[in-house]
Amino acid sequence: MSLETHALGWTTGRTVVLQDISLTVRPGETLGLIGPNGSGKSTLLRLMAGLLRPSAGHVELEGRPLAALPGARSRSASPGWR
Repeated sequence: MSLETHALGWTTGRTVVLQDISLTVRPGETLGLIGPNGSGKSTLLRLMAGLLRPSAGHVELEGRPLAALPGARSRSASPGWR
């Protein structure tokens, strides 16, 4: 199952947390995220899981926009992942 992000970004208030993140994870590949505290690792994972709605760009799962998949709207509205 492939997962792609295209020019993904997330902003909260006036703070740009992530900007222009594009990547592809193909079947069988492993992705690791490293970086200092506050660099946006958890935010990126939440965006990729559909738990947050991107401010810019989009996420695709198997070539289909994640936001168009069933349940995506309810995941992004989940109060436990803000």
